[in-house]
Amino acid sequence: MNARRAALALILVLAFPAAEPGWSEKPDRPLNAPGFWEKSGVRPARRMPPILAPQAFDWIMDPAQGAFTGLGPDGNRTLVVDRTPPEELFAILGRVPRLPDKAPETPTFGYVSSRPGDTTVLLARLDDCPTNGCDRLFRVELRADALGLSLADHLHPTPGLGRNAATASGLRLGMTREEVRAVLGKPRREDSHAMFYEADSKRWLTKAEQEDRAFSPGEDVVLVARTIEVAFREERAISIAVQHRLFWVNSDATKNRRRSPA
Repeated sequence: MNARRAALALILVLAFPAAEPGWSEKPDRPLNAPGFWEKSGVRPARRMPPILAPQAFDWIMDPAQGAFTGLGPDGNRTLVVDRTPPEELFAILGRVPRLPDKAPETPTFGYVSSRPGDTTVLLARLDDCPTNGCDRLFRVELRADALGLSLADHLHPTPGLGRNAATASGLRLGMTREEVRAVLGKPRREDSHAMFYEADSKRWLTKAEQEDRAFSPGEDVVLVARTIEVAFREERAISIAVQHRLFWVNSDATKNRRRSPA
């Protein structure tokens, strides 16, 4: 796996030299198209060579990047963005009140390790509340501590969280930038504080995916968007945040076909 990623990274570097200052780019896969590098500046997107488009997108969209392992009192439970429902989150880390932020439709639940000497923090955000009852987990942020967190006083202690938590792909707190690149590849952009990764794709939902989400079968096109941000302090990773969301992009009728109340 590491050899394959290293080879892909070399191809990417050779095919796409370093961008000019102020530019950034991400893998973008329009419906029925091979993929593009989407730029944030005024220049147009560039079509990816067919050999690179799937790998560049799938590298970031790899399910292992959004699976947080090593959770629960015995360290054998996992939270997965766009998969874990509210009840499973609460079963792993405890049922607690939401944080008192200003986002009622996307409540965040905050936890801090109750293990002696362990300051690990996890923030979990749920989607589509309170209209239809909370939907799946769409964002997880794993932090080394609560330093700089505005709602730190509202975190809830849990024995289900510790410093051994990591993504299934191998991202963990305390990593160097080079170690993060070995897992995620070249970031979309990078500054002195963090490395940022993004990818998105328009695609049809399969019949099985529609049924799994309690939607009526139909020709539903969604934009699948994932962002990964790794923040650093003294050149060591202190925060790993993964967000994965689906957005409706076709007709108003489709947009109005929401999940049934739980």
